[in-house]
Amino acid sequence: MLHTLSHAPYAQSTSTLAGLYQKSGLASLTSSLGGKAIKRLNQLLPTGIKAATWKELYPAIGETQGRIGLFTGCISRITDRPALNAGIRILNKLGYEVVVPAKQGCCGAMHLNSGDSSEAKAMAQRNGSAFSGLELDAIVGVVSGCISHLKEHSEDSSLSVPIMDISAFLCSTPKIKDLQLEPLNKRVAIHTPCSMKNVLKQQAAPFELLRLIPEIRLVELPRTASAVAQPGFTLLPTRKRPTPCVQTNRWTN
Repeated sequence: MLHTLSHAPYAQSTSTLAGLYQKSGLASLTSSLGGKAIKRLNQLLPTGIKAATWKELYPAIGETQGRIGLFTGCISRITDRPALNAGIRILNKLGYEVVVPAKQGCCGAMHLNSGDSSEAKAMAQRNGSAFSGLELDAIVGVVSGCISHLKEHSEDSSLSVPIMDISAFLCSTPKIKDLQLEPLNKRVAIHTPCSMKNVLKQQAAPFELLRLIPEIRLVELPRTASAVAQPGFTLLPTRKRPTPCVQTNRWTN
């Protein structure tokens, strides 16, 4: 199961099959017959999945301000593709080149938290090789659990550039407040993952970023709702999952 979750999203055929799965009606059928775990998986799939791959380089619009590496993660390549694409667009708009290395892979958090430290370390080294030599100013991602794991184990991946949640990086850019954003007269609740708070220390960034949208009203969810399982484990159809928010600071032998 771990191998499938961490490797299948990198195959273009996976998006094609996922799109057919939705259009054929199988998703509705399995949600009805497959239990809560399958229903949860189906709910995480975005609508209208299309077979698509990312280019390795998205050039900046206007004067180049820097060069950013985008860490896609594994499951998020499917479930969070709209957010990843939006991240590329706004970074380009702010003057940043975006590099999406084709050879990047899963962060390894699921494997480490399942006790497979050797495979997790191999994944860290793979990502180190994928992002090295690209002359990047930072590496960003849209899933804090994945990006925090990548940061925590940067010594094993030999990554020396800043590793940040994309919201934190965007807040640090000089031109972010110059963007003309459309008003959003909505009350929006924000969930703060424990990885965003305890590892990245960037929990204020999403609030700061969203406050730039005119008329938006932000509400922070209670602290009791802020703890979730480690990256990817919400997808596993098991009755017992790892203890939430446990961080492992070193590899085991």
